[in-house]
Amino acid sequence: PRGKVEKTDYAAIADSLRPLLAKDSKAPAKGELRDRATYLLGWCLFKQEQWGPAAQTFESLIAAEEAAIRVDKKRPPSKLLASAYFQAAESRRRMKEFGPANELFAKAAKLRGTASKEDQDDMLLRLAQLQAINNQWKQSLQSAESLLRSFPDSKLKYEALFAVGWAYENQKKYRDAMSRYRQVVAANVRNEVSARSQFQLAECHFAQGQHDDAIVAFNLVITKYGLDRWNSVALLGMGRCFQAQGKAVQARAYFDDVILKHPNTAAAEVAADLL
Repeated sequence: PRGKVEKTDYAAIADSLRPLLAKDSKAPAKGELRDRATYLLGWCLFKQEQWGPAAQTFESLIAAEEAAIRVDKKRPPSKLLASAYFQAAESRRRMKEFGPANELFAKAAKLRGTASKEDQDDMLLRLAQLQAINNQWKQSLQSAESLLRSFPDSKLKYEALFAVGWAYENQKKYRDAMSRYRQVVAANVRNEVSARSQFQLAECHFAQGQHDDAIVAFNLVITKYGLDRWNSVALLGMGRCFQAQGKAVQARAYFDDVILKHPNTAAAEVAADLL
């Protein structure tokens, strides 16, 4: 019908590409054509959420390219190599294989100059996030700050600022962390990153024993953003603050609130334990 948007049939495209790449193919793709076919097959598998096969396909392209470079050290890397590292890393990340993903993102970031401009900042952000998951806080900080220096107008600017704050917070550098979180909140965009930044501001106050300030900051998570995911942990945080102040009645009221309003959540389980 007129105006209908057809969905790309990634499975059909993948099926059409496999004969070009098969070892017993009568007309196998060679050289750059083979690289492009391999990359496209990996992309089709990725779009079908077949993370394992997608990672293996991108990694086969990477292995072939690295082997060619070892033979001819003057050979410039394929324009697809940085993106192949990135997509292989993203596939591994989706499978929660954070170690291999981290290594692949790092290689992608080193080659980011050969990637398309719209991918370069994404590579640095993903690297910073994976380094954080692996508790590599100094490296994560460097990657996120590199993004901010290289791409000051990036659409990922506030995610990078959060990553900087998160790295500082986990090194107990609370003043530096809070400065970055405040920059995200000051943008006045009511989204997940901003709500999380407001929550971490409260956590930084709590970590420094500033319980009254933490209560105000936790309350803002609820009144300003109203996202269920953060409402539950903000209520829990307020209860923790009152508990730390020795105000058992108020603490219990907030813990009860978490259990009543947000049942079957991790915050509710923690609240029950604290009760």
